[in-house]
Amino acid sequence: MLRSIRLIVGVPLLLSSGLAQACIEKSCPIDPVSGDYECPLGTMMIQPEAAATPVAKSASCAVPVLMECAASGGGMLCEGWSQEVSVPKRYINYAWSVRVGFQTTQYQTGDIPYVNFSCNTGQSVAVTMTLTNGSFSGTSSQSYTCGDIIE
Repeated sequence: MLRSIRLIVGVPLLLSSGLAQACIEKSCPIDPVSGDYECPLGTMMIQPEAAATPVAKSASCAVPVLMECAASGGGMLCEGWSQEVSVPKRYINYAWSVRVGFQTTQYQTGDIPYVNFSCNTGQSVAVTMTLTNGSFSGTSSQSYTCGDIIE
């Protein structure tokens, strides 16, 4: 788990219980042999953040969007949340935009919720993660100084 400053952006409010019920499924069974959540099509199990309990959601529903970044030997490592914990991973995808100094690089990591990049100590860094699933898309952005130990 990364120690970091976290920024939560794009967490929609569900204003009526009817809307909330439409996005939360009853459950996804756990395979007794593998221990994996095996959800029917259109449903996924997500873990909204590192210490959270997984919950079942409809595949196109809004989910919490946040990222955690930390210094990592010669650069930084960032982790995106929510994460899909059902098998197979079908729905959540991550795209990253990382600006180090004046250079911006785009990373399409697909269902892998991490990006690792190089930077020199003291350089300004801006990281933006876009999480998509079904018709939902959310973005989290944060600025850092490379090499800082972020608590």
